[in-house]
Parts: sequence; structure tokens; C-alpha cells
Amino acid sequence: MRPVLYLFPLLLPCLLLAACGTLSSPRAEFREAEQGFVRSLRWGDYQQASHFLEGPYAERFRERFASLEDLRITGVQADSQATGGDPRRMETRLAIDYYQLPSLTLQGRRLSVKWLYQGGDRWHPGQWRLVGPFPSFP
Repeated sequence: MRPVLYLFPLLLPCLLLAACGTLSSPRAEFREAEQGFVRSLRWGDYQQASHFLEGPYAERFRERFASLEDLRITGVQADSQATGGDPRRMETRLAIDYYQLPSLTLQGRRLSVKWLYQGGDRWHPGQWRLVGPFPSFP
């Protein structure tokens, strides 16, 4: 039992350093970003959803959806796939169910959006952003 107690202070720093050296991959971070965007869109939190778009596109997205007070999104489903084998590029097909007041007729649209992992290196995480403007909707 004593040899283990002597080795513990030597092993602990090694374990801590090994944990610091592991970063998640862009693919692992993508699921979290995609789910955050879909959740924000579904609940009508367009301000939060706009954070997934780049500068001028984010502003246009907020302005467009702020003017759609009668829009009610009832469901959003995402189906993603890698584009060209590049782990820093993804494409998501969104299936959006919605209605616009005063009509109560449920409508559906399918949109395609492209994602790009920006920034990040071995020691600094990047972030996933939608590339270009959000497709015309509704």
C-alpha cells in the first residue's frame, strides 16, 4: 500500500496535464451548435438564433424575424451531413413546420443551410457559424 501512496503525487500532475491536452473535435462541437440553433429557432428566440450567423447576416436575420410577429414555428428537425469530407464544413437540411396568424393552416418548408467551423486550433476552440444569409423564409 505504501508504494502506491508514494506514486500518487507523481501520477496526479500527469493525469491533470493529459486532461488539459484533449480538445473536442469540430464534429463533436457541431452537434451542440446545431441543436442550439434549432432549439432557438423552434422557440422563436431569433435573437439567440442570430448568434449562429456572421455579422451582417445576423443583423438581417434579426430584422426579418422581428417583423414576423405573426409567425409561429411548431417544429424544426435537422438532418446533417459532412460536405466533401471536410470536418470543418457541414450542411444541414431543416424541415420547419409553421403557421402565420390569422391562418391556422400548418405549412412546411425544407431549407438547406451550410455551416463552417471558424477559428480554433489545437489550444483554442473555434465556433460553428452559418455561412451566408439564412434562406428566404416563410
